[in-house]
Amino acid sequence: FHVTGVQTCALPIWSADLTGTVKGNAIHFTFTLDVQGQQAPVTYDGTIDKNTMKGKMDIGGMVNGTFTGTKK
Repeated sequence: FHVTGVQTCALPIWSADLTGTVKGNAIHFTFTLDVQGQQAPVTYDGTIDKNTMKGKMDIGGMVNGTFTGTKK
């Protein structure tokens, strides 16, 4: 199924519409971040296991890292 939502960040304050998919336990979502007037695509790819989600993220090929999340 498809995922839609809004990514928000407290500092600096910004938000961006995101879109993505969930296929089985795989999740993929993207949004575009404005970095000092330059558009940078942000991509998250990961897996869902029960109440947790984890994976890798990439910001325009310039920055990458990992993410984790837990359902409350």
